[in-house]
Amino acid sequence: GVGHVSARLGGQHLLLGRYVVEQIRVPSLFDDDSRGNPLFRAVDVVPPFVRVAAKIDLVPTGTSLLDRPAGTGAIARAAALLARLEHSNIVRCLAFGMHESRATLITEWIQGPTLDVAPLNADERFEVALRLTEAVAYVHEQGILHRDIKPKNIVVGRRDGRPHPVLIDFDTAIVLGEDLSLIHI
Repeated sequence: GVGHVSARLGGQHLLLGRYVVEQIRVPSLFDDDSRGNPLFRAVDVVPPFVRVAAKIDLVPTGTSLLDRPAGTGAIARAAALLARLEHSNIVRCLAFGMHESRATLITEWIQGPTLDVAPLNADERFEVALRLTEAVAYVHEQGILHRDIKPKNIVVGRRDGRPHPVLIDFDTAIVLGEDLSLIHI
């Protein structure tokens, strides 16, 4: 619960020296990821005080590889991959660092529902599909495979009154040509 997650943060709500946790464990829109890493809504304390999303690895860095659950290190890998990507339909990595020996990824906050519950008419669904196709093509051109594209990993915001889909959650993404035997999924 909330107390448990707060305790895991050491009772502090300041991340990477400039992001203040606004809401512990954002419900429904950003559920914990498949590895159990909690997601938070935070605010940048540097003007213009924008909202951000924060994901924190619950397993401290330095934990023995034998004691780490499979898939840990995904947040660091996601941060590295997102830092290489610049596309309006892909979530932007704003910061990455350590918070109490835990990998912490800060991304832009996308206001809106996930695709599975977004109220879209037929024209808007077509527009969203087109934008997502362009985003996925861009990711592939960069030599990256997302590997977890699903409606819950697409947030549909609004820009100029039109739906604006954003692909999120690159925790399971890989770079083409990487030795997959070294990646725990």
